[in-house]
Amino acid sequence: MYFVHSYGLQGYADADVVATTSYGGTIPALVVRGTRAGTQFHVEKSQEVGLRILANFLRWTPAATAGATA
Repeated sequence: MYFVHSYGLQGYADADVVATTSYGGTIPALVVRGTRAGTQFHVEKSQEVGLRILANFLRWTPAATAGATA
């Protein structure tokens, strides 16, 4: 994955973390809660793997009630 900065998500629920990476310490790379997902890396710059992730986002049909909070 393509990382370009030193920012890292803080204050997250462990149950929401889908993937982590070692980047100056362990940080969440992908988090999902309900119908929302976020990445800590640049998906659009991550070559072939990034394109696969974007395609998966387009096919993703999350359960609206799974871990959903406002």
